Amino acid sequence: MRLWRELDHPKRDAFPGDPREWEKHNATPANLSDLGAKLLGVTPWF
Repeated sequence: MRLWRELDHPKRDAFPGDPREWEKHNATPANLSDLGAKLLGVTPWF
């Protein structure tokens, strides 16, 4: 969730990310639907 919220990439050799960090500076996190937020645990089911 942190990676999605902060527009970051995993700190591993297999996922080097964009060295310019374009997404972090020019994009916004995707909007979750109600169902998506529940599935990811952002909001409770009840």
